[in-house]
This record gives sequence, structure tokens and C-alpha cells, in this order.
Amino acid sequence: MVREGSSEPTVAILMDYENARDVNLNRVLAEAAAFGRVIVRRAYADWTRHAKAQSALREAGFEELHQFTTGSGTKNATDIMLTVDAMDLLYTRPIDTFILVTADSDFAKLARRLREGGKRVVGLGSRKRVGRALVQSCDQFIYYDQAPAAPIVAALPEAAYAEEARRAAASPAKHAAPAGKTKLSEGHRIVLEAMPAAADDEGRVYGGPLHESIRRIRPDFSYRDFGFSSFLRFIESLAPIIRTRRDPDASDFAVWVDPEHESELPNVRDLPTEMPNVGVELDEEVQAHLHRQWKELLGDRKRLAGSRAAEVVAEEYGVERLADTPLKDLQGVLDAAPELAKRWKRERAALVPVGRGGDRE
Repeated sequence: MVREGSSEPTVAILMDYENARDVNLNRVLAEAAAFGRVIVRRAYADWTRHAKAQSALREAGFEELHQFTTGSGTKNATDIMLTVDAMDLLYTRPIDTFILVTADSDFAKLARRLREGGKRVVGLGSRKRVGRALVQSCDQFIYYDQAPAAPIVAALPEAAYAEEARRAAASPAKHAAPAGKTKLSEGHRIVLEAMPAAADDEGRVYGGPLHESIRRIRPDFSYRDFGFSSFLRFIESLAPIIRTRRDPDASDFAVWVDPEHESELPNVRDLPTEMPNVGVELDEEVQAHLHRQWKELLGDRKRLAGSRAAEVVAEEYGVERLADTPLKDLQGVLDAAPELAKRWKRERAALVPVGRGGDRE
């Protein structure tokens, strides 16, 4: 939410230091920067008990709010002080996003009240200590004792990246599927759960609304936890059960369940199982021709360089570069060619055959 006359949303960080003493302050500030300009930084505690932490907090720009306490009243006194300040900010300051740095479920009611006031609420706490009530009361919850927001796989070499993606896509379900049923990974279950609520009036599901729907159901969801640098890459890893295709008119990608698997999935009547009529679709003969060309170029290797694969497609269109075609890039080719997408998948800047798909004609 951006206010009239302002070009940048504003953020308030309220830290329950009694509950977040192991927090990395740089991590807090980095996560907060993604939501806008931080104009309030406050940390709450009885600082006579945590004097050594004050220097680091001041260097990070935090104001230390002190509450003298004795006996067992420390926790309640600081919690009340943080809550009172949050409600004061809600009504008196132009705050768009409140970041509550705590794992204490006692703040679940505060989170809900701030959301009722029209504010975005982001929780930041330890996975080891957080209560589910607090997670579900926030718009988004980030675990500061897990990998940071930077893409997990960015620094991996190609071979390691491919293996990471393979393992993430094949992540086993917690409970074995009944005989004859598809074994769904945790990623599949998360997406299938959110698809009905993300569908538009025509029953189509797009990436943006799907991501929002998942976040509403599971505020602590992050595709980076599955080893991917983007939501699209995460969804692509769920093929062949879940399919994607980019829609140039919507600047997004459509998502649907492959009809070959619909009889094996629960509640399939609420899920889109037809390929949406979006973007470009290549003729089946063209797809078969591209497959043969790619297979010939692949030879005995396991990977086909993306540049070589792109040259074949550009030649089919009679242009010099794939970027000069309506498909734009290799993913665009696979989006427009469902038969090719069953036989090939993209791994970074290369194509690899899917299972035994490379042997089919």
C-alpha cells in the first residue's frame, strides 16, 4: 500500500529482543528493505539484563526501548510495551508494513489486529521456537535461522545445481501414497492445495495469484527452501504432474494439472486440467522436427547447449536469433511445444532429455 504523494512504502521494525537474542541484525535489515523504506527501528527489553547487545543495536540504527522489570514480570512488561507502541504507530504514523521480530505466539493477536487495520504484517523469528498461531496470523513469516533471502542455488556449479533441482523436485511426501496413486512431493501438495483459490472466473490459474494464494495459506512458504531462485523455477520442477505455459498478454505464466495424471490426484474436480489457450503453440510436425534435430545434436552427451538448441529453432523461423521469434527463449519454446516439454527440460542454459523421452520419435 503506497499512500498518495509517496512513491515508496514505509516499514516499522519492532523487535522483541527478549525472544530474539540470537537474531542477525544485518539479516533483519536486509529482509525489511524488500518491503520498503524503514522509518522505525525499535528493540524492546530490560537492557540492564542485555547491556552487551546495545552497542550492536545502536550501530544498526535501532532505538532501545527500556522497561524496568523484576522477578518473573520481564516478559509480560516488554510484550505490553511493544504492543502499545505498535497500536500507537498504527493510528499515528504512515506505516505500510509492520515487521515483528519474535517467535512468541502471544503476539498473534497483535498481528491480527494490525492486519485488521489494513497493514501488512511480516513475522521474523526462529523456526525452532515459533508457534504456529503467530505464523498463521502474519501475511508472511520468515525464519531468520534458515538460509537468507539471496537465491540458494546462485553460487552452485551447473552439475550441483542440476542435482539440487532434481532432489527438490523428487522430495518425498511425508506419507506414502496408496497403491496406484501418484506419490506427491511436498511441493506438489502445497501447489495443489492453493490452486482452487487462485483460479480466475474462467478457471485459469496464473503464477502471480497462485503465489499469493500459497502465501495466504502458508505464510512461511518460500520457494528458496526448495532450492530454487524463482517461483517459476519451483513450479517448473513439479512437471509432469503440474504444467506451465507463459502468457505474453498477461506477463505471467499459466499453471494447470496434466490431464494424464488427473485421475490420480485428490479433489481434481476443483483443479484446472486443460491447457489454457494462451501464447504460441507450435505445430506437432514442427515439434517432432525440432526433437529430431536436438536429439541429433545431443549425440552421446547428457546435455545440449542452449545456444545450439536455440539456433535450430531460429533456423526454423528463418531468423538469426531465437530472441527475434515470438518464442523469445528456450523456455518459451517449451511453453509453446507440449510434446517437446515432455521430452526435454531446461537446466540453466542447457536442455536435457527427460527420462526415456529423448528416445521417442
